[in-house]
Amino acid sequence: MAQAELEIHQRIEKRKPQSIRNVIFDADSTLSAIEGIDWLAELHGVEHQTAILTKQAMNGEIVYDDVFPKRLEIIQPTWQEIEMLGRVYIDHLTKGAITTVDELHRRRYDVFIISGGFNPAIGMLGEYLNIPPQHIFANHLNGKGRYSGFQRSPLCGDHGKAQTIRFLRLWYPGGIAIVDDGFGGVTAGADMSFCYTGVVERPKAMQVADRVITSLEQVLDYV
Repeated sequence: MAQAELEIHQRIEKRKPQSIRNVIFDADSTLSAIEGIDWLAELHGVEHQTAILTKQAMNGEIVYDDVFPKRLEIIQPTWQEIEMLGRVYIDHLTKGAITTVDELHRRRYDVFIISGGFNPAIGMLGEYLNIPPQHIFANHLNGKGRYSGFQRSPLCGDHGKAQTIRFLRLWYPGGIAIVDDGFGGVTAGADMSFCYTGVVERPKAMQVADRVITSLEQVLDYV
Protein backbone atom coordinates (compact mmCIF):
# COMPACT_ATOMS: atom_id res chain seq x y z
CA MET A 1 0.00 0.00 0.00
CA ALA A 2 1.40 3.42 -0.98
CA GLN A 3 2.25 5.82 1.85
CA ALA A 4 -0.51 8.29 0.93
CA GLU A 5 -3.05 5.46 0.74
CA LEU A 6 -1.88 4.12 4.11
CA GLU A 7 -2.25 7.52 5.75
CA ILE A 8 -5.83 7.87 4.46
CA HIS A 9 -6.66 4.37 5.69
CA GLN A 10 -5.24 5.14 9.15
CA ARG A 11 -7.18 8.41 9.30
CA ILE A 12 -10.42 6.60 8.50
CA GLU A 13 -9.75 3.93 11.12
CA LYS A 14 -9.13 6.57 13.80
CA ARG A 15 -12.51 8.14 13.02
CA LYS A 16 -14.43 4.87 13.31
CA PRO A 17 -15.33 4.61 17.01
CA GLN A 18 -17.97 2.09 16.04
CA SER A 19 -18.93 0.06 13.02
CA ILE A 20 -20.68 1.98 10.25
CA ARG A 21 -24.35 1.02 10.10
CA ASN A 22 -25.86 4.12 8.50
CA VAL A 23 -25.02 5.61 5.11
CA ILE A 24 -26.19 9.06 4.04
CA PHE A 25 -26.27 10.23 0.43
CA ASP A 26 -26.61 13.71 -0.96
CA ALA A 27 -29.00 14.01 -3.91
CA ASP A 28 -27.72 16.68 -6.31
CA SER A 29 -24.54 15.72 -8.18
CA THR A 30 -24.36 12.54 -6.07
CA LEU A 31 -27.34 10.22 -6.47
CA SER A 32 -28.45 12.26 -9.48
CA ALA A 33 -26.17 13.89 -12.03
CA ILE A 34 -27.94 17.25 -11.98
CA GLU A 35 -28.12 20.21 -9.61
CA GLY A 36 -31.84 20.65 -9.05
CA ILE A 37 -31.71 24.35 -8.30
CA ASP A 38 -29.80 24.96 -11.54
CA TRP A 39 -32.34 22.91 -13.50
CA LEU A 40 -35.15 25.03 -12.05
CA ALA A 41 -33.23 28.20 -12.83
CA GLU A 42 -32.78 27.11 -16.44
CA LEU A 43 -36.49 26.33 -16.64
CA HIS A 44 -37.17 29.96 -15.67
CA GLY A 45 -34.36 31.39 -17.82
CA VAL A 46 -32.41 32.75 -14.84
CA GLU A 47 -29.59 30.21 -14.76
CA HIS A 48 -26.85 32.79 -15.16
CA GLN A 49 -28.04 34.63 -12.06
CA THR A 50 -28.01 31.53 -9.86
CA ALA A 51 -25.17 29.34 -11.19
CA ILE A 52 -22.42 31.41 -9.62
CA LEU A 53 -24.16 31.39 -6.25
CA THR A 54 -24.54 27.60 -6.39
CA LYS A 55 -20.90 27.01 -7.25
CA GLN A 56 -19.63 29.33 -4.54
CA ALA A 57 -21.89 27.75 -1.92
CA MET A 58 -20.83 24.19 -2.78
CA ASN A 59 -17.17 25.18 -2.65
CA GLY A 60 -17.64 26.76 0.76
CA GLU A 61 -16.71 30.21 -0.51
CA ILE A 62 -19.87 31.98 0.69
CA VAL A 63 -22.36 31.34 3.48
CA TYR A 64 -25.14 29.03 2.31
CA ASP A 65 -27.62 30.67 4.68
CA ASP A 66 -27.50 33.81 2.53
CA VAL A 67 -27.54 32.04 -0.83
CA PHE A 68 -30.57 29.83 -0.22
CA PRO A 69 -33.32 32.49 -0.05
CA LYS A 70 -31.72 34.60 -2.78
CA ARG A 71 -31.85 31.78 -5.31
CA LEU A 72 -35.45 30.95 -4.50
CA GLU A 73 -36.59 34.54 -4.81
CA ILE A 74 -34.97 34.70 -8.24
CA ILE A 75 -36.47 31.41 -9.46
CA GLN A 76 -39.81 31.25 -7.58
CA PRO A 77 -40.52 27.59 -8.46
CA THR A 78 -44.04 26.18 -8.30
CA TRP A 79 -45.05 22.91 -6.67
CA GLN A 80 -45.70 21.40 -10.10
CA GLU A 81 -42.16 22.29 -11.18
CA ILE A 82 -40.72 20.59 -8.09
CA GLU A 83 -42.64 17.45 -9.05
CA MET A 84 -41.21 17.71 -12.57
CA LEU A 85 -37.76 17.97 -11.02
CA GLY A 86 -38.31 14.69 -9.18
CA ARG A 87 -38.76 12.90 -12.50
CA VAL A 88 -35.66 14.60 -13.88
CA TYR A 89 -33.64 13.43 -10.86
CA ILE A 90 -34.68 9.86 -11.60
CA ASP A 91 -33.95 10.19 -15.32
CA HIS A 92 -30.41 11.33 -14.47
CA LEU A 93 -29.43 8.82 -11.79
CA THR A 94 -25.68 8.50 -11.48
CA LYS A 95 -24.03 5.25 -12.49
CA GLY A 96 -24.11 2.75 -9.65
CA ALA A 97 -26.73 4.58 -7.58
CA ILE A 98 -29.30 1.79 -7.74
CA THR A 99 -26.86 -1.09 -7.25
CA THR A 100 -25.08 0.67 -4.37
CA VAL A 101 -28.25 1.47 -2.44
CA ASP A 102 -29.67 -2.00 -3.11
CA GLU A 103 -26.50 -3.66 -1.83
CA LEU A 104 -26.42 -1.50 1.30
CA HIS A 105 -30.01 -2.50 2.00
CA ARG A 106 -29.11 -6.15 1.40
CA ARG A 107 -26.35 -5.78 4.00
CA ARG A 108 -28.94 -4.28 6.38
CA TYR A 109 -27.52 -0.77 6.51
CA ASP A 110 -29.90 2.11 7.11
CA VAL A 111 -29.71 4.38 4.05
CA PHE A 112 -30.67 8.06 4.10
CA ILE A 113 -30.88 11.07 1.82
CA ILE A 114 -30.05 14.44 3.35
CA SER A 115 -30.44 17.24 0.84
CA GLY A 116 -30.81 20.99 0.66
CA GLY A 117 -33.20 20.34 -2.23
CA PHE A 118 -36.98 20.23 -2.07
CA ASN A 119 -39.72 17.72 -1.56
CA PRO A 120 -41.58 16.24 -3.31
CA ALA A 121 -38.63 15.96 -5.74
CA ILE A 122 -36.19 14.46 -3.22
CA GLY A 123 -38.89 12.17 -1.88
CA MET A 124 -39.61 10.89 -5.39
CA LEU A 125 -35.93 10.12 -5.87
CA GLY A 126 -35.79 8.30 -2.55
CA GLU A 127 -38.93 6.30 -3.30
CA TYR A 128 -37.44 5.18 -6.62
CA LEU A 129 -34.37 3.92 -4.73
CA ASN A 130 -36.54 2.18 -2.09
CA ILE A 131 -35.38 4.54 0.65
CA PRO A 132 -38.20 4.92 3.20
CA PRO A 133 -39.73 8.38 3.59
CA GLN A 134 -38.65 8.66 7.23
CA HIS A 135 -35.05 8.39 6.00
CA ILE A 136 -35.37 11.36 3.65
CA PHE A 137 -34.57 14.88 4.85
CA ALA A 138 -35.15 17.85 2.54
CA ASN A 139 -36.77 21.27 2.38
CA HIS A 140 -40.41 22.17 1.69
CA LEU A 141 -42.15 24.98 -0.15
CA ASN A 142 -45.12 26.78 1.36
CA GLY A 143 -48.32 25.46 -0.19
CA LYS A 144 -48.84 23.41 -3.34
CA GLY A 145 -49.46 26.04 -5.99
CA ARG A 146 -47.60 29.15 -7.06
CA TYR A 147 -44.43 30.07 -5.21
CA SER A 148 -45.19 31.64 -1.83
CA GLY A 149 -41.95 31.14 0.03
CA PHE A 150 -40.49 28.13 1.80
CA GLN A 151 -40.54 26.53 5.23
CA ARG A 152 -37.50 27.39 7.31
CA SER A 153 -35.54 24.33 8.43
CA PRO A 154 -31.94 23.49 9.37
CA LEU A 155 -31.34 22.34 5.78
CA CYS A 156 -31.89 25.89 4.58
CA GLY A 157 -28.64 26.84 6.30
CA ASP A 158 -24.93 26.21 6.24
CA HIS A 159 -24.90 23.60 9.01
CA GLY A 160 -28.15 21.81 8.23
CA LYS A 161 -26.57 18.47 7.40
CA ALA A 162 -24.53 18.54 10.61
CA GLN A 163 -27.68 19.20 12.65
CA THR A 164 -29.51 16.39 10.89
CA ILE A 165 -26.67 13.95 11.56
CA ARG A 166 -26.75 14.86 15.26
CA PHE A 167 -30.48 14.08 15.23
CA LEU A 168 -29.90 10.71 13.54
CA ARG A 169 -27.41 9.69 16.21
CA LEU A 170 -30.21 9.88 18.78
CA TRP A 171 -32.29 7.29 16.96
CA TYR A 172 -30.01 5.09 14.85
CA PRO A 173 -27.23 3.04 16.50
CA GLY A 174 -23.87 2.53 14.85
CA GLY A 175 -21.51 4.79 12.99
CA ILE A 176 -22.50 7.11 10.17
CA ALA A 177 -20.91 7.53 6.74
CA ILE A 178 -21.81 10.32 4.32
CA VAL A 179 -21.40 10.42 0.54
CA ASP A 180 -21.52 13.95 -0.82
CA ASP A 181 -19.99 16.09 -3.53
CA GLY A 182 -19.93 19.27 -1.47
CA PHE A 183 -17.91 20.79 1.36
CA GLY A 184 -20.89 21.11 3.71
CA GLY A 185 -21.65 17.42 3.47
CA VAL A 186 -18.18 15.99 3.94
CA THR A 187 -17.60 18.26 6.95
CA ALA A 188 -20.97 17.54 8.59
CA GLY A 189 -19.57 15.37 11.37
CA ALA A 190 -20.09 11.85 10.03
CA ASP A 191 -17.71 9.14 11.21
CA MET A 192 -16.56 8.58 7.64
CA SER A 193 -16.87 10.99 4.71
CA PHE A 194 -16.69 10.25 0.99
CA CYS A 195 -16.32 13.05 -1.53
CA TYR A 196 -17.98 11.82 -4.73
CA THR A 197 -16.44 13.31 -7.87
CA GLY A 198 -18.28 11.30 -10.53
CA VAL A 199 -20.27 14.37 -11.59
CA VAL A 200 -18.21 17.37 -10.51
CA GLU A 201 -14.92 17.89 -8.69
CA ARG A 202 -14.99 20.37 -5.81
CA PRO A 203 -11.37 20.82 -4.66
CA LYS A 204 -12.16 22.15 -1.20
CA ALA A 205 -14.40 19.16 -0.43
CA MET A 206 -11.85 16.74 -1.88
CA GLN A 207 -9.15 18.09 0.43
CA VAL A 208 -11.05 17.44 3.66
CA ALA A 209 -12.94 14.21 2.92
CA ASP A 210 -11.66 10.91 4.31
CA ARG A 211 -11.80 9.42 0.85
CA VAL A 212 -12.39 10.70 -2.67
CA ILE A 213 -14.38 8.34 -4.89
CA THR A 214 -15.29 8.46 -8.57
CA SER A 215 -17.96 5.74 -8.35
CA LEU A 216 -20.70 5.30 -5.77
CA GLU A 217 -20.01 1.57 -5.75
CA GLN A 218 -16.62 2.26 -4.16
CA VAL A 219 -18.48 3.02 -0.92
CA LEU A 220 -19.19 -0.70 -0.61
CA ASP A 221 -15.46 -1.40 -0.22
CA TYR A 222 -15.11 0.75 2.90
CA VAL A 223 -18.26 0.40 5.01
